[in-house]
Amino acid sequence: MANRAYLMNHSQEAAIIAAASEESCLLGANYQAPILWVALFEPNDLTFVSVPCTNDNGDEVIEKIPTLFAPTAKAKNTYAARSVSLARALGTENACHISEWEAFLSSDLPASMLQIDLAELWMMYENQTDLELDLREWLSGVNNLSGHEWESLCSQANLNDSEVRRYGLRGFPWQSNVQWA
Repeated sequence: MANRAYLMNHSQEAAIIAAASEESCLLGANYQAPILWVALFEPNDLTFVSVPCTNDNGDEVIEKIPTLFAPTAKAKNTYAARSVSLARALGTENACHISEWEAFLSSDLPASMLQIDLAELWMMYENQTDLELDLREWLSGVNNLSGHEWESLCSQANLNDSEVRRYGLRGFPWQSNVQWA
C-alpha cells in the first residue's frame, strides 16, 4: 500500500480526512508532500484533524493528525506571493511542471477550502509528533529558499531524482482531470 498525501478541495468549515470525502481529493502523491502544495500554506494554516485509528491492542483511538488547511483564495494568494522566488529556486528544468501546476491552480479549484491530507504519511512515522515538526520545517523552507528547511523540503520531495521530481513538485491526478501524470 502506498502511503499517500492528498491535495483536497472541499467546502467543509473544518479540516477533514480524505477517506471522508474522496471526491475532494484532486491530486495525490506517494510518500511525500509536494513542494508546490506546501507553498500554498503558511505556518498558521497548520491544524489537526481527528482520525479514528486502531492501536496495538486493537482498540479504536482518536489521533490528532497534522494537516494544512486554508481558504482556497488565501492559499492561492500565498502561492502567488511566492511563485517567482519558487520558480527561481526550482530552476528552469522544472518550468514545465510549474506551468502545469499554475494552470491547475487557475482552473480546477471550485470549492472554498484547500487542504493537504497527510494521515497516511503520519502512519509512516515511528514518533507520531515528528510529522508536525517536519511540516513546520517545510513551511519555513518555502519562506527561506536557501536554508536547511528548504533542503529538507526538497529532499523529502525527491527533487534530486529526475524520474520522480515532477511528483515531488506537484503530485499526480487523483480525482482531477489534469492532463499531466
